[in-house]
Amino acid sequence: MVNVGKVPGDSALANAIAATMRDVFPSVYSFSAGEFNQLLVATRSPSTAAAVAAARR
Repeated sequence: MVNVGKVPGDSALANAIAATMRDVFPSVYSFSAGEFNQLLVATRSPSTAAAVAAARR
């Protein structure tokens, strides 16, 4: 899990980091964490966004 700071309306940095993570991990998901943060979650095996979101709770 990576917390990426962002400016509202600009997710370029988070998108670039997620693209790099996809080179290593089969599944990468992005979740908004407020106005200035975005969480990137990667899994070692293929997964679904619903399973990752449920695990966050």
